[in-house]
Amino acid sequence: GLSHEHLSMILAAGTVEVYPAGSYLFRVGQACEHLYVIKSGVVEVWRDNTETGELDLATYLGSGDVLGASAILLD
Repeated sequence: GLSHEHLSMILAAGTVEVYPAGSYLFRVGQACEHLYVIKSGVVEVWRDNTETGELDLATYLGSGDVLGASAILLD
């Protein structure tokens, strides 16, 4: 997870948003144009299964985890 200092820097440059359970940040095939830092709760990440055409659960993200194309820069 990110340190308190890093989370504070990101918060100062962004906004806090609350998503109810079952909400989507973005869908498969859409570009993720934002950087998300999870403060609390759990985010399910799904991906296309090219063999079945169905969605498969890829992973869970939780507090302090980062999601988005820009996350590569933080790792």
